[in-house]
Amino acid sequence: MQLKTSAVDGKTFKGETISINCSADAVPSVTSYELFENDSVIMDTSGMWSRMLSSGGLFIFKCVANNSLGSTESESVTVTVNGKQSFLLKTEYDVEVLIRVQTYMYSTVYVGRYKFNYAVFS
Repeated sequence: MQLKTSAVDGKTFKGETISINCSADAVPSVTSYELFENDSVIMDTSGMWSRMLSSGGLFIFKCVANNSLGSTESESVTVTVNGKQSFLLKTEYDVEVLIRVQTYMYSTVYVGRYKFNYAVFS
């Protein structure tokens, strides 16, 4: 029996939706799956769920597969939900500057390239 989540390394952020998949090879075939979150049944369906994690904390998921002969339980999977994810948005500007210096008899043009970085945290 297997229980897998889409949370990378068992970690995700508040407000994110994770997928949870439970599967078992059984004879006779599995008739239903139950998903538990911190020891409370939250869903009873086909073994594939999406769960939006609206609060931070530690969540322990496990799955129970049922058939006509009984049930079996998966090992638990722990997911840590941290606060809001922040993003670093970085924009780089490449600017060409043209400077013309003109004296009474001569004209000189200086051309240079400069890069400016701009970062925003949200």
